Order: sequence, then structure tokens, then C-alpha cells
Amino acid sequence: MSILTRLQIEIDRAVNFCKYPAIVLSILSVKPLLQTYVRFWEVRRQLNASSLLYFAIGAAGIFALWIFARVRRGTLGTLEHELTHAVFAWLTLHWVRSVEVDDSGSGRMFFGGKGNWLIALAPYFFPLAAMSMLIFAVAFEHVTQQALPEWVLMSLGAAVAYNLCSFWEQLHPQQTDFVVAGWVTTFCFLPAANLFTFGLILSYAAAGGRGVFGFFKFFRYYALKMFSP
Repeated sequence: MSILTRLQIEIDRAVNFCKYPAIVLSILSVKPLLQTYVRFWEVRRQLNASSLLYFAIGAAGIFALWIFARVRRGTLGTLEHELTHAVFAWLTLHWVRSVEVDDSGSGRMFFGGKGNWLIALAPYFFPLAAMSMLIFAVAFEHVTQQALPEWVLMSLGAAVAYNLCSFWEQLHPQQTDFVVAGWVTTFCFLPAANLFTFGLILSYAAAGGRGVFGFFKFFRYYALKMFSP
């Protein structure tokens, strides 16, 4: 057995061992995360209104296409879904053998090893398009040392809306990924994970790095407040 295979097995064991602590932490995190969202709404006048406007325009355009033009997730969306599985397979040192997508919109990702619940649930809490756009936005701002232009903010909003619509289409009782991860894990972990992920993106769109720092600050405050007398 190679060193890489041994590491892969140990990582899977560690991830699967952390499943129930992650469930507990996720359940406990929902309330302070919701309070953090409310707090950001209360201080919205202190944020960059124009940035949020362009972000909202990009998001509204995708929502409009999805609702009124009935544009649905096709092979490209399925490819993104399977690539998200692949990203988390790579992160946990699994060899990705292939990613297959057919014309009907179904797909599979094949990898070596037993895997873990994070690989199964990755597309449902890690919005690949939105996170990729966020990384691009951070890099763009760092390189140019300027405020984000309108097209970047609109693209970020469009990516977030696209992923939200995609998530909605993927959430159904026949979803095999939920069976692999376990229904308890799925329903307990995903709400907090999505609130956290999209909270980071929205806070960055609202105020850049300062907004992300504020998101963590508020979350920490409300999390500690839960256990204070």
C-alpha cells in the first residue's frame, strides 16, 4: 500500500469520525448565523450600497431567466456539480478517475477509495461557480489595488444566483448523494454550511475584506452569547 493510499484512508477516517461533531456544530451554528444576517441587514446603511446594487442586478438577471425564461440546469450545470465532487475528492487525496456527463443531464464522478461524506455533499454547500468568482474578485482587487468594477460585482451576483437555482433543482428525495452521506447528516449539516458559505460571499460583496471580517466578528459574538449566562 502506497503512502498516498494510507494518507487517503486516514483522511477518510478522520472526516467520517468528525461527521457527528460537525452535525452538532452545524445545529448550534444556525441561530448565530441567522442573527449575523439580521445584524448585517441592520447595518446595511454603513455598507457599500452601490456594490450591493450591482451584485443584486447580476443576481436578479439570473433569477429572471430561471423563473420567466425557464432556463434550467443542463449539461454545464451537471458538469459543475460533478467537478465539485471531484474538487473535494482531490482535497481528501482521492484519485479522480473520470467525470462523465451525458446529453440527458445526468452525470457521475468516479474516484479511487471509499470516499467520505464531504465528497458526497460538496455540491450542496460549496457553490463552485460563486466561489470561483469570489476568488477571482479577491485576486482582481489585490492586483489592481482598486475597488471592484461593476462587471465583477454583477458577475459575482449572477454566479451566486446561478448556484442557488442549481441547488434548488438538485434538492429532491431521490438524490443519491444524500443517501450516501446519510439523511441526518444532510439535513443537519447543509443549512449552517450554506448560511456560512453564502454569508462570506455576500459580506465580501458588501464591503470587501472588511465585510468578511465583520461577518466573522458578528458570528463569533452571537455564538459566544449563546453560552453566556
